[in-house]
Amino acid sequence: MISSLQEAIGLSGGEKKQREVISAIEQKEIVLPSEVFVSEGKLNLYPEVLVKDIVRVYLKKKQLKLQAGNYVGVIPLNEDFAVKIYPKAPIFNIDRMIRVANGLPHHLTGWVSEYAPDDPLSFDLFKYLIDLLVSALDVIKVEGLYKKDCLFRNTSAYPKGRVDVANTVKTIWARGRRGEVISSWVDKSADNPVNRCIKYALWLIAEKVRRLATNGWERDLSRINNSYNSFLGVSFDQDLQFLFDYEVRDPEELGFGRQAYITALKVSKLLIFKGGVSVGREGSDFSSQSFLFSLSEIFENYFYRVLANSSILKENGVSVLDGGKFGSGGAKTCLFDMEGRGGGNVTLMKSLEKSIATPDVVVQKGDGDKAERLILEVKYKNALPLVDRAGINQAVTYGVRYDAKKVVLVHPVSDDRKSLAGGLHRLGVVKDIELFQLAVDLSREDIVEMEKELCNYVCSLL
Repeated sequence: MISSLQEAIGLSGGEKKQREVISAIEQKEIVLPSEVFVSEGKLNLYPEVLVKDIVRVYLKKKQLKLQAGNYVGVIPLNEDFAVKIYPKAPIFNIDRMIRVANGLPHHLTGWVSEYAPDDPLSFDLFKYLIDLLVSALDVIKVEGLYKKDCLFRNTSAYPKGRVDVANTVKTIWARGRRGEVISSWVDKSADNPVNRCIKYALWLIAEKVRRLATNGWERDLSRINNSYNSFLGVSFDQDLQFLFDYEVRDPEELGFGRQAYITALKVSKLLIFKGGVSVGREGSDFSSQSFLFSLSEIFENYFYRVLANSSILKENGVSVLDGGKFGSGGAKTCLFDMEGRGGGNVTLMKSLEKSIATPDVVVQKGDGDKAERLILEVKYKNALPLVDRAGINQAVTYGVRYDAKKVVLVHPVSDDRKSLAGGLHRLGVVKDIELFQLAVDLSREDIVEMEKELCNYVCSLL
C-alpha cells in the first residue's frame, strides 16, 4: 500500500510503476484476471478500495468478480492492476457536465493517475489544485529551493569571472567610463525560470482567490501567501519568459529525486494556462490522486444548474428552486400539512414532522396561490419506456404536495436498444396530474444546443 499522501500525489521519490488498467462499466460486473491472487491464494487488493465500498469483489462460480459501484474514474486494485470505470450512459462531454454541476470529486489517496489539462472544472477542483501545489511547496521548503547554473552579467569596477573586452571597449570605455568593465560569470542561483514559473502561478491564484471574496477561502489565501514568501528572492516574470526554458517546458528534465518540484511545476503550468483537468480525455500532462465522481450526484446537479442558469427560463419569468434547500431559492418543505397531522397522536405527530418533501427541482411561474409549478424528479437511471414504479409514485406524491398539475421524470438516454430517444415523452395522467419523461441525450456533441432544448421543453410545460 502506498505509505503516505506525499507518495500518493507524487511528491516523494520513487519510480512510477505502470499498472495494467482493466475497463468496466459503472454498476456492471466483470471477471478479474487470476493475477490479482497472491501465491498463497489470498486476495491482493488495497483495503481502502473495499472499505469505502467503491467496488465489490467476490467469488462467483469459481471466478473472481468485480462489481463496479456508483463512481467513475480510475480505481486502484493493487500494485499491478487498476480498473477504469466508465459511465453506464453514453456521455460525449463529461468534463462540461462536471464543470456545470460544480462537481465535487472523491479522492483516492492510494493511486496516482495521469490527466490532460482542460478548462476549469469547479471551485472544488481549483481548491484541490491549490492544495496540491502548496503541499509540494511544503516539501520544497524543507529540501530548499532548486538552484541551477545561471549566467550573470555586471558592469562594475570590480569584475567577477570573465571580462568581456570587446563589449567593454565599445559600450563602456567609448563613453569615457575607463574605470569599469563588463564581466560575466556562471553561478548557481534560485532566481531561475523554474522558480519564476512557480512564483507567477502563486501570484495568479492569489489574485483569483482575492477576487472570489468568498467565505472559506481565507485559509487557502494564507497558505498561498506563505508559499509566495519563500520565493521573495526570485524575480517576478510577468512577461512569462520562463516558458522558453527547457525544464519548464518538460518538468521531467529536473530529474529523479525532484518529485516535489516536478509536481509543483506541472500544477503551476496547469493553473497558469487552463486551471483544470480533464476527466474524460486521456493525457499525461498532470499526475494526481485519482478523481472519482458519482454521476448520480453530478447528473442531478448538472440538470438543476442548466435550468437555474438558463436565460430562456429567466426571460419567461420562470424561477428554478432547489428541492433540497429550505428558504430562499429552495422548495424543501414538510410532506404533510400541519392541520390534522398525526390525528392528535403526539408520538405520531413528532414522527411525521421528519417526513420531508424534497423534490429534485421545482420550476415555478408566478407567485403565491396563482403560481404554476412543475415538479422534476432527476434520476441517473436509463430512460426506458417502462418507468420505475417507485419513481412514478414519488413524482405524483410531490405533484400533489406542491399542487403541480404536471410532473416530469428526468433520465439520461442509454445505449440500450430499448432506451427512449432524447426529448420529452408524455406517459399519461394519474387523476389530474399529467406525467412526462424527459430523456436527456448526453452523447450529443452539440451539448450546449441540447441544454437549450431542455430549457425549451420545460418552458413548454408551463
